[in-house]
Amino acid sequence: MENMIYERALLIAIKAHAEQKRWNGEPYVCHPVRVAARVAAAMAGTHPADRVEVHKIAAVLHDTVEDTEVTLDEIRATFGGEIAEAVDYLTRREGESYEDFVDRCSRNQIALRVSERDKKYAAARQKLSALLRVSETNTSA
Repeated sequence: MENMIYERALLIAIKAHAEQKRWNGEPYVCHPVRVAARVAAAMAGTHPADRVEVHKIAAVLHDTVEDTEVTLDEIRATFGGEIAEAVDYLTRREGESYEDFVDRCSRNQIALRVSERDKKYAAARQKLSALLRVSETNTSA
């Protein structure tokens, strides 16, 4: 039953991000799916399955309000207030500094966990990109 709710969130994210691409050309939705998987892996065995599920749903939806036409009201109507609140904390406001955004995320436990995994994913991606650039430079020399 719980996976069915995550699957509903996944379908919303797939549809919402359908036309978006990542920097490397892959479908944008791969990013929130990876963040959700990382959140689940970090919580596995230490948290009840229903709490992992809530975090995965927030993670897979974390960029929808900021980057698509999906609204918090739609998320609230579909998944309830707890997930909508976490997604709201994960949505950067127009004109909001990065420091204020991070500070706001830290006030919600779900948003904090998702944000931490999102940042770790971004850091790993940047490190990989740098390694690929160095490798390309070395092979073309």
